[in-house]
Amino acid sequence: MAIFPSSDAADPPGALAIVGLRGTRGERAAGVYNVLADHPHHHGASRPVYKRARPLREGEERAIRRANLTLRQRWYEAVELALAYSRCKPALFSWLERAQARLDVYGPDGVARQRDRDEFEGDFGPAASSSGA
Repeated sequence: MAIFPSSDAADPPGALAIVGLRGTRGERAAGVYNVLADHPHHHGASRPVYKRARPLREGEERAIRRANLTLRQRWYEAVELALAYSRCKPALFSWLERAQARLDVYGPDGVARQRDRDEFEGDFGPAASSSGA
């Protein structure tokens, strides 16, 4: 069960959206519940009495569940995302390497070769590259 303050403008202040709630006979009781201020058992105590105002609208339950994720669930999602990235990374790099080979970027006049040559000459100077064998 998840309880979340209702953010719908039509709902009165203090209304709660509740998902995952079942009634005593097993029926779905999820919905938006309002505080009953005029209930005989409501004496302004810390335990207000609520009455179901309306069922949840289409997609509202999913949005409430998503907003009510715990920190642990968010951590698991982050770990799953990192694992998915690590599984896809080798395939992505191999695809990039094949595409670069097809474009001949590492050939004698290729863009990558020129970039590497410029970086080398920037680090060691033009004399170091031409003083070889």
